[in-house]
Amino acid sequence: MAGTFEYYPTNEERNKNSYFLVATLRHVFEKLYWMYYIHLPYYLMESQDAFVLHLFFLTLFSLCIYAVFSYLPHSLVVWFTRSYYYLTGDDFKKVLIHYGFNA
Repeated sequence: MAGTFEYYPTNEERNKNSYFLVATLRHVFEKLYWMYYIHLPYYLMESQDAFVLHLFFLTLFSLCIYAVFSYLPHSLVVWFTRSYYYLTGDDFKKVLIHYGFNA
């Protein structure tokens, strides 16, 4: 059985040799996985109960993500136009029309 050893880098070696954003995202997803796995112990439940609970939390998580991405663009535009008005006293729609955007 000579030559069957496969080397896998440790988490520290993998994070040291990757980009900062990739390492950060990997760390966040790993923490999220362990929070999900430890606080919702599916391995202690029957399969039907675990499936229903898992489906419930995935649906809730999906709806939260949808809510953030559907509300965020509108709120950012409102925040930007109000801050432009408060800082300059001018209407932001006039600036958009001046630069050729139909507001």
